[in-house]
Amino acid sequence: MHTEHLSFRASPVLAAALYSRAREAGYSVSEYLRAIARERVGLEAPASACDDGRDAPVDAFRLLRLAAAGDLAAQRALADRALDCAANPPEGYGVEVGLIEGAVFARMAAAHGDANDHERCIAFALEIASRNGGQFDHDLLAETFARLELMADSGHEEAAMELAKDAALVPASILRTAQTFRARMAKSEENK
Repeated sequence: MHTEHLSFRASPVLAAALYSRAREAGYSVSEYLRAIARERVGLEAPASACDDGRDAPVDAFRLLRLAAAGDLAAQRALADRALDCAANPPEGYGVEVGLIEGAVFARMAAAHGDANDHERCIAFALEIASRNGGQFDHDLLAETFARLELMADSGHEEAAMELAKDAALVPASILRTAQTFRARMAKSEENK
């Protein structure tokens, strides 16, 4: 099959966004643009972020390799994919296993220290608890409070309000464990 070489000029902002999105999706920029073009002109249907794996728009194995090497965008992409799959599970998808795996990637991303990644970990905790009748495991709830405290320390007002509202509602043992987790997380951020 003969292919044509196509090119175009892009502003620095557009180019940066394309490089970032392609990397998050586990594609080269060329592969990413080709997929967008095929979808846009109707040569293939748009794919969801979560499907049966045969024609996934995200190369999960490539992202896994990047995530294992410390790539923050790949860690975030795999965590987000797990949340998407939990919300709209394809047939045969093990939601609980997916959430556990996704939580690992969310935690890896949060280890880089960004408050948004702490929020992603809290989203996993809430999703896991919702599938357990709204009940939190002791350590999962303590981790959630530790992450809220780190976020509040960095100026995140909503996290501070949640802490003020919910701290009186949980047992002291959870808050003690949260303090231990918070100290460990803060120490790991200092040692980066």
